[in-house]
Amino acid sequence: MIELVLGHLNWVIAGAVCLLGLVGLGWRDLSRLSPRRALAIGGVCVRQSLRRRILWITPLAMLGVVIVCHFQRPLDDEDAIRQTTKFCLFAAGLVCVLATVILACTNLPKEIESRVIYTIVTKPTTRLEIMLGKMAGFAAVSGLILAIMGAFTFVYVEARARSLSSAVGEQLKIPGIDPAQRESLQHYADAGLLHANRYEEPVEFQSFAVLPQPGDKIRWMNGPWEEEALAPFDLPPDLLRPIDDPEQSKIEALANVGWVVTVNVDYQRRAEAGAGLGRVTLLGIPPYLWMARENPPGIGIEILGPDRYDVVPLPQITWIDAWPRAVPNGYALFDPDKETATARFYVPAEALDNIRKVAGRERRIYVCVHGIRPEWRYGLSADAVSIYPASPKKFRRGMTTEEIPPACDAGGQRQWAIFRGRNNIAGNELLGGDISRAPVGVFYFRGLSGRLDISSGELPMELNVMVQRSGGEITDETQGRTTV
Repeated sequence: MIELVLGHLNWVIAGAVCLLGLVGLGWRDLSRLSPRRALAIGGVCVRQSLRRRILWITPLAMLGVVIVCHFQRPLDDEDAIRQTTKFCLFAAGLVCVLATVILACTNLPKEIESRVIYTIVTKPTTRLEIMLGKMAGFAAVSGLILAIMGAFTFVYVEARARSLSSAVGEQLKIPGIDPAQRESLQHYADAGLLHANRYEEPVEFQSFAVLPQPGDKIRWMNGPWEEEALAPFDLPPDLLRPIDDPEQSKIEALANVGWVVTVNVDYQRRAEAGAGLGRVTLLGIPPYLWMARENPPGIGIEILGPDRYDVVPLPQITWIDAWPRAVPNGYALFDPDKETATARFYVPAEALDNIRKVAGRERRIYVCVHGIRPEWRYGLSADAVSIYPASPKKFRRGMTTEEIPPACDAGGQRQWAIFRGRNNIAGNELLGGDISRAPVGVFYFRGLSGRLDISSGELPMELNVMVQRSGGEITDETQGRTTV
């Protein structure tokens, strides 16, 4: 009960204020309340609204809906019906709100101007009856508008569904139609276009180089910038105090000299980039010359805030023991005898001020890890990323405190990093290519078992796909064909 009240505290306070005003200040009006007089005032309000031709706004809304639906660009016939329904419902709500606002703002001034209000207040009516009567009148007018728009929506959507169904039947008669398109059209012809669906949106989308399986200890991403991994951390409240706070603890004092971020990463050469390197003997070749020739794998990191935008960008982060591992935009990982490495980064104390400013109450930050060489894919375990409050010198000597705690789920288990691809205004991007080597997008849903019937083991899905490319490299129409 307490959680319910706290979750709706604004409504509880508003209701308490209204009840206090009604009982404490308007108890006399409440004791003399007559529903008959209030309804009479409401009836006068309705007649005045009809004389002002307020209902003429509904034909304009209907015309607007027809024009907008004519110029819509749906993905398919079913999406056309869905968009038409949304437009009709939006127009009905908009007209109802506008009419109510206009009536509420102009009714009383008009009555004062025409001196009708003087006739009303001289009667044995109370302020409460006048207020309730006008509210009932406005509600009746709004209900009439909703009834008119509802009837229009029913007729127009039904007519549009029949028109599109006829068009689907005509398209099915066309010989040589694409098999994938024919299957969708046949489904629309069999199931119909006008039926109710319950839609559940995914709570998250992630992009992987390899589809993760239950029990996997490593999850893989491609580079550079095709995918990136966001390891979540929840900062202790003590670390968010200002640097000059006299009540700093030992861990806070260490944090004020910077953070050391360690990343344990596995790496593999991508199949499309060639075979694996195998075991290599350097034979006295200097490491920096060997790495310049072989394009070794590498990673870079950034610190992101709760909104998953940059707080500490890559140029503000340095590398511990960088030489000869420093490469543009990151840290070289190559060891010819291994397939795993540990990268150590230093976030200076000056950059922590930005973290304190944006972390706020959520206290959530992310360490964003990305690869810098396209020939490799990079793997991270659940505990691959750690943050230690320390300077590089003290970290080398082992003079560190306990690490900053990572984010955990409801069961107390450490959360996996969030693997994401590039985003644009249309949604999430996946790099195209051969299906055996292209990245895999994974949509996450929660709580479907309680809202959808999945007992049959089958769940219909709807996926909207947009192909984005420059097209400058296409010289032949056959080359421009894309299969999803």
